[in-house]
Amino acid sequence: MLNLKNQTLTISMGTLVFALILLSSFQSNFANAEQSTDSNFAGKGKTAYSSHFPGIIIWTQVKGVDGTFVFHGLDDELVVLRTTLVPSVECDQGLLCYDGTVNNAKNSQAIQVGDTFKLTIDTDAKDANISFLSGFLENVDVKISLTKIKTKSSSSVITETEAKSIAEQAFIYAYPMLENYKTMYFFSINNSTDEYKAPFNVITNVAQLFTPKDTTVISPNSDTLYSTIILDLRTEPIVISVPDFNESRFYTFQLIDIYTHNFGYIGTRETGSNAGNYLVVGPDWHGDTPKGINKVIQSETNFVTVAGRTQVFGPDDIKNVIEIQKQYKVVPLSQFLGTQAPPPAPSIDFPVWSANKTYSTEFINYLNLFMTWGPIHPSEKELFANFSKIGIEPGKHVDLTVMDPSIHQAIEDGVQSGYQKIKDKVPNLGKQVNGWTMINAFGSREFYNQDYLLRAAGAMFGIYANDLEEAAYPSAVIDESGEPLDASKHNYVIKFKDGLPPAKAFWSVTMYDGKTQLLIENPIDRYRLGSTSELQKNQDGSVEIYIQHDTPQGHESNWLPAPNGPFYMLMRIYLPEQAFLNGTWTPPAVEKIE
Repeated sequence: MLNLKNQTLTISMGTLVFALILLSSFQSNFANAEQSTDSNFAGKGKTAYSSHFPGIIIWTQVKGVDGTFVFHGLDDELVVLRTTLVPSVECDQGLLCYDGTVNNAKNSQAIQVGDTFKLTIDTDAKDANISFLSGFLENVDVKISLTKIKTKSSSSVITETEAKSIAEQAFIYAYPMLENYKTMYFFSINNSTDEYKAPFNVITNVAQLFTPKDTTVISPNSDTLYSTIILDLRTEPIVISVPDFNESRFYTFQLIDIYTHNFGYIGTRETGSNAGNYLVVGPDWHGDTPKGINKVIQSETNFVTVAGRTQVFGPDDIKNVIEIQKQYKVVPLSQFLGTQAPPPAPSIDFPVWSANKTYSTEFINYLNLFMTWGPIHPSEKELFANFSKIGIEPGKHVDLTVMDPSIHQAIEDGVQSGYQKIKDKVPNLGKQVNGWTMINAFGSREFYNQDYLLRAAGAMFGIYANDLEEAAYPSAVIDESGEPLDASKHNYVIKFKDGLPPAKAFWSVTMYDGKTQLLIENPIDRYRLGSTSELQKNQDGSVEIYIQHDTPQGHESNWLPAPNGPFYMLMRIYLPEQAFLNGTWTPPAVEKIE
């Protein structure tokens, strides 16, 4: 018997012997599900109910679904059912009803074990109920499996165009989070790689400047010694302690949430040069500032990347910076206060970071995991309601193998078009001045103001870059005539005639390979020039930097080695002065040497 909204459609079971016993009523709501997790409908290949007793009637109620049911006979017995269900004219308005009769002379058809039929209901009517009544021959076992669920709010009923559009927007949203997770995974999760640094909540101090051998972070600097921490704030807050600093030495600890928002700073500009203890707390923490804590800094997410940078004045100064790094301390709040530690947070089955997965439809499951690490921001609830149409919901696992192939391909196409949009945005992260892109693409949630493409392109260009007030990053990819920089074709020079970059802290120009975005191997192991370099000056006090693959005779001290091919350069101005911020000073063009 099929029952829809009080419309009864009779199934004549012929020789079936019924004992009209109502065994059980199972109810499930699948309004937002791609695949059921209900114990009675446990998913593909699972048996919803099975009985070896003759004469049992099973009644199963499912709300608002389009499902496929599979019927098996015991010991290869045939189960006689209609494979085609035709619409009935006697139906409530707004619903499609189906009349299924068995052993009817006109429509009867015997089906083999494992054959399927599909029951389709128009779920625009939210309260539509389907009641399915099945009967048994004596000693015949009927197994009912719900192999796939489709609803109006799931990916299988949206159009391909809509699926692609949503996927493109969602991938652009997720891209910086995926790149951030890459660092998190290799630095603190997968301890079997050379890039592994330390477990969560343990500081790693790098005792040498970055070199071409460091390949995890693109466009790294070679001006400072790095300190890195990946914080897990789920159990309790973490205290970061810093020592007293010489006022002439710049340092910063940049706090970055999983979205790649710069949500806080500890360092020269923000907190000064004095010693201090700073409490980093997660989104669920509430309370007064504990004794001995200088400042509480709250994150939107429970996982935080901390990028510490301590200025190095020159090669001979590295040993001094190492001694400073030894004084950086990272401890849980309970340890800092000398109190009982809370129970540890549940362990997480972290997925392997894989470019093949993160840049595919599988990004959905990565994003669903990331979104369990903090609440959806109030400004993004409508956005995520739209994302849910392709299965994006915090904590949900989407089985992509059961997705409608056309929708799956549409989502894949959306990922690829989203990636291309990010890539196309990278050269346009700021206005062009003398061939330099004056990049301003990094900051807090308020800075981005829902410009997710800017956030993603910033992460692609150089993840973990600072706010403009902390450090400026003019980028050169073209010369003065607009041609891409390529040291296999030309030699170049930068002429600082109107003064060096105006920095309260220091400045540098760093060379990167145009293909890998990494530092390049060169015979003198020089990756940057700047205010701590011994630059030769011209008689008028101006400075010229020579950029080429081979050594420029007579200008070795001012040579920035380039690869024998395409390249780009980043100028870093730490604590830029007002002359830079207001545009009074601009970087000079990169000129060809004829």
